[in-house]
Amino acid sequence: MSYHITKNEGGIDRRGWLARASDSLLMAVAPRAAVQRIRARAEARALLTYDAAASKRTRRHLQASSADNDLLPDLEAIRRNSRAMARDDSNAAAAVRVLEDNVVGTGLKPQVMVQADRINAALPAARMTDAEADRWNRACEQLWEEWEEEQADATEHTSFCDLQRQTFRSLIVDGEALLHRVYIDPQVDTNRTIGTALEMWDVDRLMDPMGQQSADIRSGVELGGFGQAVAYWITPRHPGESMYRRGIGRDNMPKRWDRHAGGLPSVLHVFRRDRPGQTRGVPFFAPCFGLVENLNDMLETELVAARAASKFCGFIRQTFTANDILAAGGSIDANGQITEKLEAGTLGRLGPGEDLVNYSPNRPGGAFEPFVVRVLRSICGALGLPYELVLKDFGGMNYSSARIALLEARRGFEQLQQMLIRQMCRPSLQAVIMDGVVSGRLPTPRGFLERPRLFMRAVWQPPAWGWVDPVKEIQAAADAVDANLSTVQAEAARQGQDAETILEARGRFLQRAREVEKRYGLQPGDLTKRGNQGSQPAPAPTPADESKDEKADEKDVAEVDDE
Repeated sequence: MSYHITKNEGGIDRRGWLARASDSLLMAVAPRAAVQRIRARAEARALLTYDAAASKRTRRHLQASSADNDLLPDLEAIRRNSRAMARDDSNAAAAVRVLEDNVVGTGLKPQVMVQADRINAALPAARMTDAEADRWNRACEQLWEEWEEEQADATEHTSFCDLQRQTFRSLIVDGEALLHRVYIDPQVDTNRTIGTALEMWDVDRLMDPMGQQSADIRSGVELGGFGQAVAYWITPRHPGESMYRRGIGRDNMPKRWDRHAGGLPSVLHVFRRDRPGQTRGVPFFAPCFGLVENLNDMLETELVAARAASKFCGFIRQTFTANDILAAGGSIDANGQITEKLEAGTLGRLGPGEDLVNYSPNRPGGAFEPFVVRVLRSICGALGLPYELVLKDFGGMNYSSARIALLEARRGFEQLQQMLIRQMCRPSLQAVIMDGVVSGRLPTPRGFLERPRLFMRAVWQPPAWGWVDPVKEIQAAADAVDANLSTVQAEAARQGQDAETILEARGRFLQRAREVEKRYGLQPGDLTKRGNQGSQPAPAPTPADESKDEKADEKDVAEVDDE
């Protein structure tokens, strides 16, 4: 009878050791009782456990503990491997780029949607009118547009859209992203009009003080009574920059940064929490790391084998000695290998005892591509992406299958967008509005100091998805609005647009069209009616055309008289 020995972090399982010791002692004095005891224990174990928990010779012993105990000891190695995959593996790099383009794209943009009735219901003393709410919304959006283009990045290198892309890429590859809200005095930096700015921290700088974890500080995150993050311990510089500065370890100890400052988040820690009590984020490539690594090695091996096979055109089977080769004019190198020199137009003669054998490597084999596709589908499935979207392989898809694949992928994209909005975009907008009110760039509405968050409500518009079939999808959107199943604002947001902005632009266009029609003596609606090309001038009427128009007018008059 065999025993299953399990191991934990401290060595051999103590319960298994005690059972074996007691069985050995009992076996020495009462063998029959010892055998019955072992059999009874095995039967009880089989009755009281699931098959998934049963110990088998062919099954690995897997351990599970708390979220941080499972993750934090291995997080550095997982992150290092994930970065190597995103940097060196073409398939992993393609998956990262697809996620970036679909989740962030041209950037998530806010539309401030403060409504007067909601403000008055929550704060009766505010007495905000609809006109005041509209002016407030426009002022906040104008301040945000001025900030996000040139003043969002503390390093003055990128815009807020680029910060979104960097944050999301760090979320995918590293499993988390860190941003710090700083204040740059506009009186010192005259190029700035708003003091709020964001700087990105490399997650490697998040470390335990003195290199030791505790119950309240886990991998650089200081926790409160409910397990919430209250502070972060950040090193002044990246710990891997020792090659640029000597003695960096002595003055690069982590420093404490409060999570909140001034009633708003000061440190933005963006990550996806999969388990309760999880303090740090897990890289997205963690579940499929083995597949990506093995596939990359397999592709490299096949390429090397194919290159080596392409160097051979055939083999010569011989049954004579080296002296026969030298006598025939051949040569032997220092390693004892026979060398031949071929030139263009050479006709070779086989000597006595030689036979030509053809070489057909057949690399890669016929099952190579289906196997690679199967592995790639597994990798894409772990990332929640369609295989066709990552590899841009749309040859075997029709309209229905393409639409289903994109709709399923967009469910995951929208979840990631909402996470990015909650953890990065919304706190940034709140900080900018608060800065605008404090600095006087925004007028302080009544009731703002009591409930400032009521005046920061905004709807974030994702980038446009694009259409698989524009005619069908536009008609479906129009039907949904007509049937009260959707709104114009929601359908415009699907395309990355603002319905009110479109309406304003449409109104200005129609007004301008009426002015042009009046200037050139055109009939009202000639430039805006559907189907009007407007690019080619109308040809001059001919006598035959004028005669047809007169007859048509007479027919219209006669029909009116009959009525």
